[in-house]
Amino acid sequence: VARITFLTRSGVQAVAAYRLGPYREAEDTQFHALWDEIPSGAICLFDKHFTSFYNLAKLPQRGVDCLGPLHARRDPERLILQGRRLGKNEWLVPLELSPQLRKKYDDPSLPERIWVRLLRVRFRRGHKQHTLWLVTTLTDVHLYPLTSLAELYHDRWGRSEEHTSEL
Repeated sequence: VARITFLTRSGVQAVAAYRLGPYREAEDTQFHALWDEIPSGAICLFDKHFTSFYNLAKLPQRGVDCLGPLHARRDPERLILQGRRLGKNEWLVPLELSPQLRKKYDDPSLPERIWVRLLRVRFRRGHKQHTLWLVTTLTDVHLYPLTSLAELYHDRWGRSEEHTSEL
């Protein structure tokens, strides 16, 4: 049994690079091995497993921005209280690096805190309304409006949800 991680280019749906390794090798480890394949100026669209503090802090140092769901261990309401409102359904919030993770990563260039943009996106799947919390390193609200980022993420996953007017 093996584990494979792909980098795909949005819009052309072509595999740009991949890493095949033993099943016990984590996808995040495979992803880090692919970083040299990501061009500066790119935006990585993540699933929930890749929006780690490490990826959100280190990729922008390489000129690569990130967009993906807020990690399940992070409480959006608590983050909102620590941050500042940028507009309806969007905030600039701090993410802190826990001492345990600092020890795990053993990377002196890793900051203790990063500021990211937190987005609340509401959508419908069938007759049910859902809320998705997205986090991004794209903090300029004029260059990257919330609706554009929500559509970018929505298109990445190719889902048929309808976004509500609360975007």
